[in-house]
Amino acid sequence: MSSPAAAPKPSLLSWRPRVTARARLTIVFTSMLLGCGLLMMGALYAVMKYVPTYAITSAVTPNSFTPSDSNIAPLQTPPAQVPASPNPDDGKTGSVVVRSVHDLLSVLLESSGAILAVVVLVGGLISWIVAGRLLRPVHEITQAARKAAEGSLDHRVGLTGPRDEFSELSDSFDSMLARLERSFAEYERFAANASHELKTPLATTQALLSLAADSPESTDTRLLISQLQDTTARSVDTVTALLELAEAAHGELQTEGVDLGKLVGECALGLRAEARAHGVFVETECLVGYVVEVNRILLSRLLDNVLNNAVRHNIDGGKVTVELIRQDGIVRLIVVNSGAHLGVDELERITEPFYRGAGRVRVPGQVRGNGLGLALACNIARAHGTELVVRANPDGGLILEMELPLAKSTAELARA
Repeated sequence: MSSPAAAPKPSLLSWRPRVTARARLTIVFTSMLLGCGLLMMGALYAVMKYVPTYAITSAVTPNSFTPSDSNIAPLQTPPAQVPASPNPDDGKTGSVVVRSVHDLLSVLLESSGAILAVVVLVGGLISWIVAGRLLRPVHEITQAARKAAEGSLDHRVGLTGPRDEFSELSDSFDSMLARLERSFAEYERFAANASHELKTPLATTQALLSLAADSPESTDTRLLISQLQDTTARSVDTVTALLELAEAAHGELQTEGVDLGKLVGECALGLRAEARAHGVFVETECLVGYVVEVNRILLSRLLDNVLNNAVRHNIDGGKVTVELIRQDGIVRLIVVNSGAHLGVDELERITEPFYRGAGRVRVPGQVRGNGLGLALACNIARAHGTELVVRANPDGGLILEMELPLAKSTAELARA
């Protein structure tokens, strides 16, 4: 069997050096500085060449004096009064002598070029330092991203300093990490609870089958079938609720105009038998005409879960009140039920999947839920762009509130 062909090596022509962002910024800053310096140097040279009128005269010594008229005798000055012939280099510390306009412009170009070279070198060094300081937040965010990729979601950039684009990026990145950390924590709890929920009926089924296999003669077939049906139905309900929970969280909604008051009335009517069995009175203070743009099936499931939870976790002779309030283009759904007083820890965890106030043990005489009702209701609310707010009722029980925008036609009629 032939070995796989080796990956082709990159050729020298295709190789490109890796230039970092810091190096690119340094090159850009230095190039801009060099360009501005050359432009200023050219402008200064043009101004010095064409704007001034120069009157440069050379120093003249007596020995070189030649009268323009041969008939005029030169002035006879006593030796003591004749000044010494000036020497251009006497008393000078430099060696640059300017005798003409050309010399002046040459000195200007040479000195400007030398100064520009020094300025570009110093500017390049400063640009390298400044680029490093500007990109430091990016390096910190990169390090945080690498740690997050390795599974460390508790690290935060925590960038301090002036409020600019980098600080906004840092805050957004930290918020994203916080949401990811919460999501992963919820996912781990959800996976553990789901495994426990699905493992329990499977273990029960396995125990029943093992018992029937060990003593087939003494096994009541009808009782075994009934127990297996109950266990299987429980597993199917749990899996169905899990699928609905995932679909409500990530699915796309197909909305339509739904009369919310009418839908609440239908859900309360379907709950009448169970409420009568629990001795709970359900009161609906709703008016027809609250039309909202929602997914009818999902919203109906939300109402069913909320009302079922309010009835099943109530007290004997308790009460459930459902109220709709129109307010500034929205309608508020308020469900209040009586019941036991809840602590702060219970109130915070009550919307988590598989959480039950009475624990996982079946309470005799009560319908055992799967602990997904309120969690599913919260996901359905989020899918509609709102939140299901859960608060403790001062008299015992819960108060659940949710806001939904009225349909455009209904809102326009309300304003009219």
